[in-house]
Parts: sequence; structure tokens; C-alpha cells
Amino acid sequence: MAKKKQNDRKTLVIATIIFLIIGLSIFLIFYTLSKPEEKTKVYHFSYENQPYIGKEDAPVQIVEFADFKCPVCAKWEDVYFPLLKKEFIDTGKVKFVFMNFPILGADSYTAAAAGEAIYHQNEQAFWTFYSAIYKKQGEENEEWATPEFLVELAKRNVPGVDYEKLKHDLEHKTYLSEIKQDAKQGEAASVPGTPTFFINGKKIDSIHYEDMKAAIEQELKAVDTPRG
Repeated sequence: MAKKKQNDRKTLVIATIIFLIIGLSIFLIFYTLSKPEEKTKVYHFSYENQPYIGKEDAPVQIVEFADFKCPVCAKWEDVYFPLLKKEFIDTGKVKFVFMNFPILGADSYTAAAAGEAIYHQNEQAFWTFYSAIYKKQGEENEEWATPEFLVELAKRNVPGVDYEKLKHDLEHKTYLSEIKQDAKQGEAASVPGTPTFFINGKKIDSIHYEDMKAAIEQELKAVDTPRG
């Protein structure tokens, strides 16, 4: 009798496991079928008053959501951005747009505010700041992006800026609403972290240059291919 009960218990456990596996499989199938394909979904962003570099009417637009405190963003800027700029931005094929997505603490917003303030003074100076802050980036878990640090960084590395106005804008959080609007656009597009890139509105899951290059060339080919 005891052996029969033990066998019945084993049978019940096995049946429960099989039931759970089948249920999970069905759920995953329906979830996959109902979920929009990220590779084909096209997101639409507001580009008004956004820093960009490249030809305004370039056939390919890349949007980067980034945090100036993000070490991966800094690495991407150092290794891949120069390649992208040389091969696609400088040749008029790509318009590269920056959007703030501050996720690493309160001073992520301060760093973003410095970028916004500089951009609103001098659009080209923004890209000098873009490179300079990554090169002088502090530790991810430390609050290093203070107004004092950022103003001094600009004085040493970013010419063509009114540094007193920059200081004033940081102290009064002049461009906080613009930063929040960037972040809101990122959240609406399900940005998982930084950096995240969209090529002609399509999210790309890789930050590696060869993958981005392939996606860019695919978009360029689509533009060049006549529609029958």
C-alpha cells in the first residue's frame, strides 16, 4: 500500500511538471505571436531641438539614447563613434541624433543639463562636450558630475561657450524639462539601458560597429532600391 502511494505521488509530481511545461510553452508561443517584432517596429521620435551631427536630410537617421555617466557609452564613443563619423556621417549618409537617458543617479541629470545648456549656446560645441565628458568620466557609482566639475570641464575643453551662463543654467536647472522629454521618448520606445540605438526608427540590439554598419547599409540599400 505504501509503495502504491509513493508511486501515485511520483506520478502526480511528473504530471504536474508536464502540465507546467506545456502551459509555459503555450504562453510563450502566444506571447511571441502577440508581441510586435522589435526588428520591424518603427519608432517615431521628435527631433526638434535635439543635438545632431551630419547632413540634415541624410537618408539614414541614427538616434542614440545615452547617459554621460555610462561607461559603456564612453567606450562606444571612443572606439566606434570615430568610425561611424568617418564612414557614414562625414559622407552625408547618416544624421546622428543624441538624446538623454539619465539612469545612473541625480548627477546623470546634471551632466545631461550641461550638455543641453552648451547645445543651446553653440550647437557644434555640444559635440566637443560629448567627447570631452566621456574622456574625463568618473566612476559609475560616484557622484562626480557636479556643476563645478562640469563648468571647469567646459572651460578647459569646450571653447565658444559662455561659462557664466552655463553655471547659471546648471544652478537653475534651466533645461530639466528637455531632459525629461528625452527620457520620456526613450521610455516610450522601451529603451532597456544605455547606450541604445535606433536606425531609421528601428531598434538595434547590438552596439558593435559591424552590426550597426550592416543595419545602416541595409537602410541605404532600401532607399536606393526603386519601388516597382
